[in-house]
Formats: sequence, C-alpha cells, structure tokens
Amino acid sequence: MQVSAEVDVMLWRGRDLDTVVQAALVEPNLIGLEIDLKAYQAACELIETVDRLTPDRQPNPNVYRLLATGLRMIAQEWSPYLLGSLLLRLLQLEGYAPMVEACAVCGRSDQLERFDFASHSARCSGCGGEPVSPAVIKIAQRVLASQVREVLAQPSGAAASEFEALVARLVAEQAGRRLRSAGIRLAP
Repeated sequence: MQVSAEVDVMLWRGRDLDTVVQAALVEPNLIGLEIDLKAYQAACELIETVDRLTPDRQPNPNVYRLLATGLRMIAQEWSPYLLGSLLLRLLQLEGYAPMVEACAVCGRSDQLERFDFASHSARCSGCGGEPVSPAVIKIAQRVLASQVREVLAQPSGAAASEFEALVARLVAEQAGRRLRSAGIRLAP
C-alpha cells in the first residue's frame, strides 16, 4: 500500500502503539504519480508536513480534508502554485499563518516588499526584513483569504517558485527543521 493511499482503518488502541485490526482501501490517491517525479515530491512534502505539524491521536477533520483533497489535486490538476498553497493553508489551519495583510511594524498595507521570518510577517520597504516580491505577498494574501482556485489559475512565472520557497521556509521554521522530502526538490 502506498503511503498516500486513503484507507479506512479499524484500530485497537494500545498503551503506546495502536494495532491495525482491519483496513480497507478507499482510494489509491496517487496511482501513477511514481512516474511524475514533481507530483510525487509534492505529495511527499505535503504528507510529511502534515505529519510534522499535527499532534498524534488528535483528530482534525479540516486537516484531513486538506490532505485528501490536496493529494487528489496534486495527482489530477497540477499547478506551480499548488504545493505552496496547500502548505500555506495547512499552516493557517494549525494556527501558524504568517501575517501578510499589513506591515507588522508600522501597519502599512502598501509597499509590502520584505518578509521577516522570525516574526512570520510581511514588512514594508522601510521596516526591514528579507526582500520578497510584492507579487508573492499578494499570492499569500489570496491563499489565506481562501482564494486558492484563483491563485492556481494564474500563469506560471517567477513568483511561483519564489512563493513556494517562502512557504517551504515557513514550514521548516515551524517544524523546527528542514523537511526530508524537501531535499528531493527537482530543478525547474
């Protein structure tokens, strides 16, 4: 069974580990992805991020829906903005969303051209932080405002890879280390 397959499992709860009593395959989400390396890498990164950022034994239906829907989307409707959008929405669901609506220092909502990873917040050009294109901040704003479909419909460009890099760094900061699956990123 693939790690990304959707299964219905009956467990016997143990003290430390649970025992699988029964399992039924609901949907093999990623059949065929083993030949599409970019989609396979994205699926691995999404799965690992969910594993790292969510507590064990605490059901979270919203995260489950994001994961199941995200895996289907990766398999069926790839976009250069897809992985970054899914990971940013996961950060939002877990309470780790960055502040991107206004500068975290002065409150300005225009000229957001910098990002401070220590505070997970956008900054205006006068308040410091690392340079980031305003287009990337706009994409993050739209994703966090639940406008993911609109973001995915955008044509690919330099902002797509910069957006994914920004979100990957946010995930690594939150997870406390770089994800192993991020190491298999392919060159564009």
